[in-house]
Amino acid sequence: MFLRIGILCGVGLLAAPMAAFAQTTFVVDGKNPTTGGHVWECNGVQSTPAKVGDAKRDLSIKVKNNDIVCFVVSSGQHAVILENATVEKDKVWEVVASSGTVDTELPMTPLYAAFDRTKARRSAQNTGKLVQIRIKSLAPGMAILFACDPHSRGGTPVGENREMLGAIVLDEGKDTKKLR
Repeated sequence: MFLRIGILCGVGLLAAPMAAFAQTTFVVDGKNPTTGGHVWECNGVQSTPAKVGDAKRDLSIKVKNNDIVCFVVSSGQHAVILENATVEKDKVWEVVASSGTVDTELPMTPLYAAFDRTKARRSAQNTGKLVQIRIKSLAPGMAILFACDPHSRGGTPVGENREMLGAIVLDEGKDTKKLR
């Protein structure tokens, strides 16, 4: 059996034995909806305001190790901030070759005070493709937290009720809707 992964968000056409190399690509799209505000959207689910640094986020993308998460922007100008990049990069996730970078430090201004500047890094701000990351070793209970520059910064109090916050979590095969 072979799994084919088509061209989506710059991921080339690959074929590999299914048991050895199962992979899904999740597209996280930065948008400025006509209804107002700014959101990340994945599989029809949109982010809602949340707190920087808190894993309780309505946009929670369930992935398996070896999956790819592709950050793109279809409207507006956004950059993705990976809130714990310096401790997670190349351990929990890695940047897909030639897909962009997540190396830029956040500015030393009060607007970014809710982020731990020793850990958070951002992509370039753009419309179109930002960066792709491959999940390497995400464990149960862990969350890769992501945000937007400029829409997740600031707030009163700083970091509270911010737009465009999401989390990438391990898909443990549980359907939370059926666990009520």
